[in-house]
Amino acid sequence: MKFRGAGVAAAAIAAAALHPWPVRADALPDVERDAVQVEERLALVESRSAREDEPAASRAARLFSEGETQYLLGDWQHAATLLASAVDEPAFRASRDYPAALFELADALRRQGACGAARAPYEAYLALGTPDRRPDALTGAVECAVKSGRPEAVEPLVAEAERAFAGNAPPEVRYLAAKALYGRTDLPAAVRLERAMAAFDAVPAPYRQQAAYFQGVLQIEQHDLAAAIQRFELCVGEKAIDDRQRAVADLCMLALGRVHGELGHAAEALGWYQRVPYDSPQFTDAMYETAWAYVRAGQHDAALRVASMIADLSPESPLAPEATVLQGHLLLKLGRYAEATDAYSRVINSYAPIRDELDAILSMREDPVRYFDELIGRQGKAFDVATVLPPVAVRWASTQRQVSDALTLAGDLDASRREIDEANAVSDRIDALLAKGNGLDAFPALRETYATAQAIENAAVALQGRADDAAYAAVAASVAGDARAALDAVHADRVALGRRLSALPRSAADVRSRAERLRGALDALEGEGFRLSYQLDDAKAAITGAEAWLEQHRAEIAADAEARTEFTGELRKHRAVVEGYEAELRALRQDVALARDAAAGTDALAEEATLRSAYAALAARELELLEAHRGGADAGALAALDRAGALAERLAAVRKRAEAAAARVAADATRHAGELRDRIAKEKLAIAGHAEALAAVQGDTKDLVGKIAYQSFSRVRGQFYRLVLKADVGLVDVAWARKRVRLEKIQQLSQQKGEELKQLEDDYRDLLREVD
Repeated sequence: MKFRGAGVAAAAIAAAALHPWPVRADALPDVERDAVQVEERLALVESRSAREDEPAASRAARLFSEGETQYLLGDWQHAATLLASAVDEPAFRASRDYPAALFELADALRRQGACGAARAPYEAYLALGTPDRRPDALTGAVECAVKSGRPEAVEPLVAEAERAFAGNAPPEVRYLAAKALYGRTDLPAAVRLERAMAAFDAVPAPYRQQAAYFQGVLQIEQHDLAAAIQRFELCVGEKAIDDRQRAVADLCMLALGRVHGELGHAAEALGWYQRVPYDSPQFTDAMYETAWAYVRAGQHDAALRVASMIADLSPESPLAPEATVLQGHLLLKLGRYAEATDAYSRVINSYAPIRDELDAILSMREDPVRYFDELIGRQGKAFDVATVLPPVAVRWASTQRQVSDALTLAGDLDASRREIDEANAVSDRIDALLAKGNGLDAFPALRETYATAQAIENAAVALQGRADDAAYAAVAASVAGDARAALDAVHADRVALGRRLSALPRSAADVRSRAERLRGALDALEGEGFRLSYQLDDAKAAITGAEAWLEQHRAEIAADAEARTEFTGELRKHRAVVEGYEAELRALRQDVALARDAAAGTDALAEEATLRSAYAALAARELELLEAHRGGADAGALAALDRAGALAERLAAVRKRAEAAAARVAADATRHAGELRDRIAKEKLAIAGHAEALAAVQGDTKDLVGKIAYQSFSRVRGQFYRLVLKADVGLVDVAWARKRVRLEKIQQLSQQKGEELKQLEDDYRDLLREVD
């Protein structure tokens, strides 16, 4: 008996330790008041969970409204995203807004430059036969057909546009139709020229300037230079109202200078060249051709001044070394041999090492075409000409139309591959999210409602514990012996578990606060990721700067070509390392994104449910033990026990209602997740089809692009060979000119010496006779 009393005392001491302050028996009114508040929060959650889901048609109508707003604001990318989602909804196709959504989607894509993507919505819109906005749709479809290189599609569209506009198609349509005819290489040359000229004749303002330029080009193709001059003068005479028209006017001025130069009209050619503005992209070409016009006119000093300016004003232009060679020729003609030698030497010192490096690059493999194929066909990385050629050669190669198109094609293929990889990553991420918690984690609003229902259960269980505490405080004093020990043990276990329960959220505000804490930690990780990306950008900039410095001081370090080549190779290796880090960082960011999806997810809620159930079971057991000792309690304790029992039933009902609300939310999430997973499965199939098509395109184009790259780089090497050869010949010409000058001077001195000796003989002839 003594031992039992010691156990009771120990349980009482443990209970006292768990309660730093005494539990009042009169705390039940506070619990009842808090229970009312919990019921009110539950009613709000029940109203949310009972709402009907937004129908697909209503959702599509809302997306269209939002997309149209972005379209009117000029946010083409955002508008296209929203409108595409609306158009893809089958339930929306019966809506009267469906044609408008198709047109605005196509127009938004066209304005972004995505004519390939705009083709399908344009065709779908035109197929509806809707008269509203049909003329604008035809105009956009014609523009996209021209830009996409589909001349066969232009004529039917133009014919339909003529019908839609009652024979008065807008200027843009007429201009685009004429431009498409100009590019019809499938037609016989004579037919193409005749039809294109007639089509450009029919183009009204504000496209008269562009039409006149193309007509001038067509006249040059027909070798009618006098007629070409008239067209180009008409082009220049049109008032330019925007940057595009000013650029066309600059082209026409340059063309007039060339045509007059071809006809031998030096003064007129110079006049047109000098009218090209200094801020025009054609200014360097105009200056170079001006220098040659002065040369043809025999004005060598003026030609030298212009040629000298080109290297200073446009040092990066491929014309700069040509102008330096011309400068050397002119200095040679003017007899300024030291300056001519310096000009030629600058070209040799700058471009001979690049020529040698290109030789090494193009001859480093037995089959150079196959080498470029391998470079271009590497998976996961676009063919970057900067990783193969020296910077100066890159600039020269990029100016060639073929290599520019080849590199653009390789870049587009790589971009497409990255987009497919990103699409797969996004679909995998969404799939993983939809699979978690029966889809609850994928829908933030539903997840928050579900978590709030769970928080209300936490609050109800906690209130039940407070009610048990009040009942325990009222009844426990009347319990003794082994019964008290059992009661205190259950009470101690519940209080200990209650400490863990107290950390759980009990309201929507608590749920949001916990989610914000988790997101804050992930935000810190993302911040580190951004800082690392900046560091990688800094490293890439340092590598680029080192390459630029190496190129800038090429002439100074020309003597150690082997060390320069080794250093260049090291820079390329470092660039590859940095690119590897970038790939790792992208993978880490994907992991952070997945962790963000899991933050405040349903996994934690499942653990909370286990803890809550254990606490509720202990609370019910404790109340059951208290009920078993009603006989020894006074009237006040019995009243407290009755109120606690009523509260337990009331809070159990709250928990049941909260569970039902959570179940409804979970069912909605499961249904939504199923619908989305079906759509994602279809999208994955489409992505797989795109990947196969892209692989086929890569296989078809890899060899072609490799050959184009090799041939273009070979041409660049040839240009450097010719450039250095011109400079070498110039140095030889300077040496011969100096030798010729010296020979002429020696001959002059010898002749002068002979004449002077003869004069001396004549002067002293009489004296010599007397001596004799």
